Amino acid sequence: MKNINLHNLKKFSLVIAFVFGTFFANAECEYANALSGQELPIGNMLTWSTKLENDNQHFVIERSANGLEFEQIGAVNGAGNSEAVNDYRFLDTKAQKGGFYYRLKSVDKADNQVETHIIHMNRSMTNNMVITSMSSTSVDRIFEAVLEAQGKDRVDFQIKTKEGALVLEGTQKIRTGENAVLVDMGSLEKGVYEIFISAGDETERVAVRKTGMQLSDAGNFADTKLKLKKARKNR
Repeated sequence: MKNINLHNLKKFSLVIAFVFGTFFANAECEYANALSGQELPIGNMLTWSTKLENDNQHFVIERSANGLEFEQIGAVNGAGNSEAVNDYRFLDTKAQKGGFYYRLKSVDKADNQVETHIIHMNRSMTNNMVITSMSSTSVDRIFEAVLEAQGKDRVDFQIKTKEGALVLEGTQKIRTGENAVLVDMGSLEKGVYEIFISAGDETERVAVRKTGMQLSDAGNFADTKLKLKKARKNR
């Protein structure tokens, strides 16, 4: 029987440990608050916080209808390397009525991933309309918002002062998918207003500041949209 060189065996063990340790290295997170969810009229709000992050490039947010098959619905940048408390949140505006499962994945620069536990949310509210983007809330004349709609409908507009007085209103048809909503505020005086956009029993509210001069020839919602469409065609 050959004698085993303990010195060489130790070196070999160290090499194995280093190789496997390097191969399986991944983003490490210690959570101050585990993933949790809150139902809001606009969607499901997911929140979590960490107290330690090592090489954590970003979080992947995944959703499932059955708890087995997950799909990515978004991503949030991580803190990299941090020993401070970092708070995170993600709003799932696509969630409809019913039950959903959510989980996170922490991802490092080499794309190594670590999954969190799975949470379940049972959503009772419908979410057939949501504002996905909008122009600046400091408005000279035209305020534009992009609505994501789940079906054909119509939206009603109301513009009110801070005191709640109705100053303008209108209606626009919308289709399934993205819809550009254009609001002409040219006839209003400078000041702060609230725009209410409603479809069925759902209402989105946005506060805007009118900065431009009051115009006597400002049109209504439909006229403004028609004029802008013609202007774009003539470019």
